[in-house]
Amino acid sequence: MRNLSLESNLPLVVYEYIYNEIFEEKLYAFYSEEDEPIIFDCGSNIGLSVFFFKEFYPNSKIIAFEPDNQTFHLLKKNVESKQLSKITLINKAVSNQNGIFDFYPVKNMDAPPVMSLIQNEYSSNSIKVESLNFADFIKHFKLVSLCKIDIEGAESYVLESLLNSNLLCRVKVYIIEYHHWVSQKYSLNEFIRIFKEHNYSTFILKEEPTYENWPSSGNTVLRFELNKYQNDL
Repeated sequence: MRNLSLESNLPLVVYEYIYNEIFEEKLYAFYSEEDEPIIFDCGSNIGLSVFFFKEFYPNSKIIAFEPDNQTFHLLKKNVESKQLSKITLINKAVSNQNGIFDFYPVKNMDAPPVMSLIQNEYSSNSIKVESLNFADFIKHFKLVSLCKIDIEGAESYVLESLLNSNLLCRVKVYIIEYHHWVSQKYSLNEFIRIFKEHNYSTFILKEEPTYENWPSSGNTVLRFELNKYQNDL
Protein backbone atom coordinates (compact mmCIF):
# COMPACT_ATOMS: atom_id res chain seq x y z
CA MET A 1 0.00 0.00 0.00
CA ARG A 2 3.01 2.28 -0.22
CA ASN A 3 2.94 5.47 -2.28
CA LEU A 4 -0.74 5.82 -1.55
CA SER A 5 -2.63 8.27 -3.68
CA LEU A 6 -5.62 9.16 -1.57
CA GLU A 7 -8.34 11.76 -1.85
CA SER A 8 -7.23 14.45 0.59
CA ASN A 9 -8.14 17.85 2.01
CA LEU A 10 -4.65 18.24 3.48
CA PRO A 11 -1.96 20.59 2.13
CA LEU A 12 0.65 18.50 0.29
CA VAL A 13 3.40 19.27 2.81
CA VAL A 14 1.14 18.08 5.65
CA TYR A 15 0.10 14.94 3.76
CA GLU A 16 3.75 14.07 3.21
CA TYR A 17 4.60 14.76 6.86
CA ILE A 18 1.83 12.46 8.13
CA TYR A 19 2.64 9.81 5.53
CA ASN A 20 6.28 9.82 6.64
CA GLU A 21 5.31 9.52 10.31
CA ILE A 22 3.05 6.56 9.67
CA PHE A 23 4.80 4.60 6.93
CA GLU A 24 8.47 5.53 7.25
CA GLU A 25 8.82 6.13 10.98
CA LYS A 26 6.17 3.47 11.68
CA LEU A 27 4.79 5.51 14.52
CA TYR A 28 1.73 3.25 14.86
CA ALA A 29 3.55 -0.09 14.72
CA PHE A 30 2.56 -2.57 17.42
CA TYR A 31 2.79 -6.30 18.04
CA SER A 32 -0.25 -8.53 18.27
CA GLU A 33 -0.50 -12.28 18.72
CA GLU A 34 -4.00 -12.31 17.25
CA ASP A 35 -4.48 -13.13 13.58
CA GLU A 36 -7.50 -10.81 13.55
CA PRO A 37 -6.62 -8.05 16.01
CA ILE A 38 -9.33 -5.55 16.86
CA ILE A 39 -8.13 -2.00 16.29
CA PHE A 40 -9.88 1.22 17.26
CA ASP A 41 -8.68 4.17 15.19
CA CYS A 42 -9.93 7.34 16.86
CA GLY A 43 -9.32 10.29 14.58
CA SER A 44 -8.85 8.45 11.27
CA ASN A 45 -8.78 11.59 9.13
CA ILE A 46 -8.56 10.55 5.46
CA GLY A 47 -7.40 7.00 6.26
CA LEU A 48 -3.60 6.81 6.18
CA SER A 49 -3.52 5.08 9.56
CA VAL A 50 -6.20 2.62 8.46
CA PHE A 51 -4.11 1.58 5.46
CA PHE A 52 -1.03 1.21 7.65
CA PHE A 53 -2.82 -1.16 10.03
CA LYS A 54 -4.17 -3.18 7.10
CA GLU A 55 -0.69 -3.51 5.60
CA PHE A 56 0.68 -5.17 8.74
CA TYR A 57 -2.49 -6.99 9.83
CA PRO A 58 -4.56 -7.72 6.70
CA ASN A 59 -7.16 -9.66 8.71
CA SER A 60 -7.54 -7.01 11.38
CA LYS A 61 -10.96 -5.67 12.29
CA ILE A 62 -10.77 -1.88 12.32
CA ILE A 63 -13.31 0.52 13.77
CA ALA A 64 -12.48 3.99 12.50
CA PHE A 65 -13.93 7.20 13.96
CA GLU A 66 -13.93 10.53 12.13
CA PRO A 67 -16.42 13.24 13.14
CA ASP A 68 -15.93 15.89 10.45
CA ASN A 69 -18.37 15.25 7.59
CA GLN A 70 -16.11 16.42 4.78
CA THR A 71 -13.12 14.44 6.03
CA PHE A 72 -15.30 11.40 6.71
CA HIS A 73 -16.53 11.50 3.11
CA LEU A 74 -12.90 11.32 1.93
CA LEU A 75 -12.11 8.53 4.41
CA LYS A 76 -15.06 6.49 3.16
CA LYS A 77 -14.14 7.12 -0.47
CA ASN A 78 -10.51 6.08 0.10
CA VAL A 79 -11.41 2.87 1.94
CA GLU A 80 -13.97 1.88 -0.68
CA SER A 81 -11.55 2.60 -3.54
CA LYS A 82 -9.09 0.02 -2.15
CA GLN A 83 -11.88 -2.51 -1.48
CA LEU A 84 -10.63 -3.21 2.02
CA SER A 85 -12.71 -5.52 4.22
CA LYS A 86 -13.43 -5.72 7.96
CA ILE A 87 -13.46 -1.96 8.37
CA THR A 88 -16.29 -0.13 10.12
CA LEU A 89 -16.43 3.63 9.60
CA ILE A 90 -18.22 5.78 12.16
CA ASN A 91 -18.95 9.45 11.48
CA LYS A 92 -18.77 10.52 15.13
CA ALA A 93 -16.36 12.00 17.65
CA VAL A 94 -15.28 9.96 20.67
CA SER A 95 -15.67 11.61 24.04
CA ASN A 96 -17.15 11.05 27.50
CA GLN A 97 -20.72 11.92 26.48
CA ASN A 98 -23.33 11.08 23.88
CA GLY A 99 -24.91 13.96 22.01
CA ILE A 100 -24.37 16.84 19.60
CA PHE A 101 -21.45 19.12 20.43
CA ASP A 102 -19.52 22.08 19.06
CA PHE A 103 -16.47 21.23 16.98
CA TYR A 104 -13.86 23.97 16.59
CA PRO A 105 -11.76 24.24 13.42
CA VAL A 106 -8.28 25.75 13.34
CA LYS A 107 -8.10 27.95 10.27
CA ASN A 108 -4.56 28.25 8.92
CA MET A 109 -3.72 27.85 5.25
CA ASP A 110 -0.23 26.55 6.08
CA ALA A 111 -1.48 23.90 8.51
CA PRO A 112 -3.85 20.93 8.34
CA PRO A 113 -7.58 21.59 8.85
CA VAL A 114 -7.40 20.63 12.53
CA MET A 115 -10.63 20.41 14.52
CA SER A 116 -11.17 19.93 18.25
CA LEU A 117 -14.09 19.36 20.60
CA ILE A 118 -12.37 21.82 22.92
CA GLN A 119 -12.67 25.54 22.26
CA ASN A 120 -9.25 27.08 21.76
CA GLU A 121 -7.54 30.36 20.95
CA TYR A 122 -7.03 29.41 17.29
CA SER A 123 -10.76 29.03 16.51
CA SER A 124 -13.37 31.72 16.12
CA ASN A 125 -16.31 29.61 14.99
CA SER A 126 -17.68 26.08 15.33
CA ILE A 127 -19.72 23.40 13.61
CA LYS A 128 -21.92 20.71 15.14
CA VAL A 129 -20.86 17.05 15.28
CA GLU A 130 -22.24 13.92 16.90
CA SER A 131 -20.25 12.39 19.74
CA LEU A 132 -20.42 9.10 21.58
CA ASN A 133 -19.32 8.08 25.05
CA PHE A 134 -16.35 5.88 24.24
CA ALA A 135 -16.91 3.52 27.19
CA ASP A 136 -20.45 2.78 25.97
CA PHE A 137 -18.91 1.51 22.74
CA ILE A 138 -15.85 -0.34 23.99
CA LYS A 139 -17.81 -2.27 26.63
CA HIS A 140 -19.10 -4.55 23.86
CA PHE A 141 -15.58 -5.85 23.17
CA LYS A 142 -13.86 -8.30 25.52
CA LEU A 143 -10.36 -7.34 24.41
CA VAL A 144 -9.06 -4.69 22.02
CA SER A 145 -5.56 -5.15 20.61
CA LEU A 146 -4.89 -1.48 19.86
CA CYS A 147 -6.58 1.84 20.44
CA LYS A 148 -4.95 4.68 18.53
CA ILE A 149 -6.13 8.12 19.65
CA ASP A 150 -5.34 11.33 17.77
CA ILE A 151 -8.28 13.62 18.51
CA GLU A 152 -6.85 17.08 19.12
CA GLY A 153 -7.18 17.44 22.87
CA ALA A 154 -10.26 15.28 23.49
CA GLU A 155 -7.98 12.43 24.61
CA SER A 156 -8.68 13.53 28.19
CA TYR A 157 -12.42 13.02 27.59
CA VAL A 158 -11.80 9.47 26.36
CA LEU A 159 -9.53 8.70 29.30
CA GLU A 160 -12.16 10.03 31.71
CA SER A 161 -14.82 7.88 30.04
CA LEU A 162 -12.71 4.73 30.42
CA LEU A 163 -11.77 5.49 34.02
CA ASN A 164 -15.36 6.19 35.07
CA SER A 165 -16.45 2.84 33.57
CA ASN A 166 -13.45 0.83 34.81
CA LEU A 167 -12.70 -0.19 31.23
CA LEU A 168 -9.22 1.26 30.67
CA CYS A 169 -7.62 -2.20 30.78
CA ARG A 170 -9.95 -3.55 28.12
CA VAL A 171 -7.25 -2.39 25.65
CA LYS A 172 -3.81 -4.04 25.43
CA VAL A 173 -1.99 -1.20 23.66
CA TYR A 174 -2.79 2.49 23.37
CA ILE A 175 -1.02 4.86 21.01
CA ILE A 176 -2.03 8.38 21.97
CA GLU A 177 -1.01 11.75 20.64
CA TYR A 178 -1.15 14.18 23.54
CA HIS A 179 -1.95 17.71 22.36
CA HIS A 180 -0.27 20.41 24.43
CA TRP A 181 -1.91 23.29 22.55
CA VAL A 182 -5.36 22.48 24.00
CA SER A 183 -6.26 23.06 27.64
CA GLN A 184 -7.10 19.57 28.94
CA LYS A 185 -8.35 18.04 32.18
CA TYR A 186 -5.31 15.76 32.46
CA SER A 187 -1.74 16.95 31.99
CA LEU A 188 0.80 14.78 30.20
CA ASN A 189 2.31 13.75 33.55
CA GLU A 190 -1.15 12.79 34.82
CA PHE A 191 -1.70 10.65 31.71
CA ILE A 192 1.52 8.77 32.40
CA ARG A 193 0.72 8.41 36.10
CA ILE A 194 -2.78 7.05 35.46
CA PHE A 195 -1.59 4.44 32.98
CA LYS A 196 1.23 3.40 35.30
CA GLU A 197 -1.26 2.92 38.13
CA HIS A 198 -3.24 0.61 35.84
CA ASN A 199 -0.21 -1.58 35.11
CA TYR A 200 0.80 -0.11 31.76
CA SER A 201 4.36 0.49 30.60
CA THR A 202 4.92 3.89 28.99
CA PHE A 203 7.01 4.65 25.90
CA ILE A 204 7.44 8.16 24.49
CA LEU A 205 7.52 7.57 20.74
CA LYS A 206 7.99 11.11 19.53
CA GLU A 207 8.22 14.71 20.64
CA GLU A 208 6.97 16.62 17.63
CA PRO A 209 8.64 19.92 16.74
CA THR A 210 6.75 23.19 17.11
CA TYR A 211 6.29 25.23 13.93
CA GLU A 212 5.61 28.96 14.09
CA ASN A 213 2.92 28.85 11.39
CA TRP A 214 1.38 25.60 12.66
CA PRO A 215 -0.41 26.41 15.95
CA SER A 216 -1.40 22.80 16.66
CA SER A 217 2.14 21.39 16.33
CA GLY A 218 4.52 20.38 19.11
CA ASN A 219 2.70 17.36 20.52
CA THR A 220 3.85 14.17 22.29
CA VAL A 221 3.09 10.68 20.95
CA LEU A 222 3.03 7.89 23.54
CA ARG A 223 2.50 4.14 23.58
CA PHE A 224 1.04 2.45 26.65
CA GLU A 225 1.36 -1.36 26.86
CA LEU A 226 -0.64 -3.39 29.36
CA ASN A 227 1.73 -5.66 31.29
CA LYS A 228 -0.93 -8.25 32.06
CA TYR A 229 -4.50 -8.37 30.84
CA GLN A 230 -7.03 -8.30 33.65
CA ASN A 231 -9.24 -11.29 32.82
CA ASP A 232 -11.78 -10.44 35.46
CA LEU A 233 -12.94 -7.24 33.72
